Amino acid sequence: RASVSPFELGALPEPVLHGIAQHHERLDGSGYREASRGPAIGLHGRMAGIVDSFCALTAARPYANPLSTEDALAALHDWSASLFDRGLVEPPLFVHASSAATHAPATTGFKDEADGDQLREYWRKLYVAMTRAEDELYVTGYLTKQGKVDGSWYEAIEQGLGPLSESLTDADGNTAALVYPRDRPAPARLKPVEVPADFGGMALDFKPLPERKPRKVLRPSSVEAPSDPDRTLGTRLEQGLDPVTARLAGTALHALLQHLAKVAPAERPAVAARALPQLLPEAPEQHQVLQTKALSILSRPELAPLFAEASRAEVPFLATALHKGETVTIAGRIDRIVSTPEGVLLVDFKSDADPVMEPARVKPGYLTQLGLYALVAKQLFPGQRIEAAILWTGLESLLKLPDAALAEAARGFTIR
Repeated sequence: RASVSPFELGALPEPVLHGIAQHHERLDGSGYREASRGPAIGLHGRMAGIVDSFCALTAARPYANPLSTEDALAALHDWSASLFDRGLVEPPLFVHASSAATHAPATTGFKDEADGDQLREYWRKLYVAMTRAEDELYVTGYLTKQGKVDGSWYEAIEQGLGPLSESLTDADGNTAALVYPRDRPAPARLKPVEVPADFGGMALDFKPLPERKPRKVLRPSSVEAPSDPDRTLGTRLEQGLDPVTARLAGTALHALLQHLAKVAPAERPAVAARALPQLLPEAPEQHQVLQTKALSILSRPELAPLFAEASRAEVPFLATALHKGETVTIAGRIDRIVSTPEGVLLVDFKSDADPVMEPARVKPGYLTQLGLYALVAKQLFPGQRIEAAILWTGLESLLKLPDAALAEAARGFTIR
């Protein structure tokens, strides 16, 4: 059983989702969840129902012993008159044989051949080890799933070389190791290395290591409040699920805009509805509001370039810079980068309750944040025009910021 995120599940094709939902339905209406019958069960649901039943029949259960592959297929065939689609159960029905018990007579020969190849390779590796070891070869105890020594390297060496080996015992008198051969020359003593007293005038000068200085990490969104170095690249989703993180609704909206842009427009409402309980379980009353807002932003033609193929979402970066004479690390995550032949546009989403459309009224902290984004982007995209803008999610409008204001806000920082 594998777990998937709501976005991974939501991105699956609609027929596959129907198959997952209908795998317990049966043609005669005796299944669940909806007690659907006949044509109401889609093709994927019928296929998934057959696979699910086969796995249940061939698995050990508290109330029944597992059936063989032949018996399980026969049962599915018998039930196809009422429960399953006969056209899907009729041969050839391909079944993955995950163990010897699930093989049929027709496939046993193939299994035996594969097992033989595997066994020959097993012994070939021991031969290579014994003929190519330059000095010593250690063969440890058997580490098989069954915990059996039969047919293992250990057994073969113990039987073949044990009588000629020295037995070493532990404190309790149990055999701890067999050393072959029993009669062997004592290891040659290592000769002490004579260290010359004269290094040709070059004295060894071991200077003390410099004192470790923890790096100072600054986030563009909070330059005056250094961040935890261990959280420099934490995702918005991680931050949003942290109970101490503020503005959870804004974080959930960011995540919706990031992921829904990759989903077909017709499927976005269903995906958003499935994702929001995971993104914002603390405020279910906000789910419909956020879904409506995200779908509205993504549907606006003037904002379409922000979410097109030429854009990238949630782009993290680390940059080393000088700030007030001190070396610092700038750690940020740009909500959206749009690359076009005309240049590069950096976009940050803001969900303020009091958005403004005049650049002169934008909060200084926002200007510093976007100014640092632009400063870093100039290193990433040399020679290209760099622009920065704020997407006010409340107004569903884009505000581009003047180059001069961005440069002034980032004054005092130099990217190294």
